[in-house]
Amino acid sequence: MRVAGQRNPYGVGGVLHAGVGVRVPLGRVAMHFEVTPQLLLTDYATGEDFSPGTYWPVLVGLSF
Repeated sequence: MRVAGQRNPYGVGGVLHAGVGVRVPLGRVAMHFEVTPQLLLTDYATGEDFSPGTYWPVLVGLSF
């Protein structure tokens, strides 16, 4: 993770993530939905001390 103008004092950090999704066929196309929660194994750039960062990316797609 990088923040402009700051140096990460912890060095390299890790992340845990897992995802779940569903695909819905709609004739010749298919829609898919996916969520992949992520847990950063550091408190760097979270704005909180001793609190890991979390993100919840959501993906909605259409395949032809």
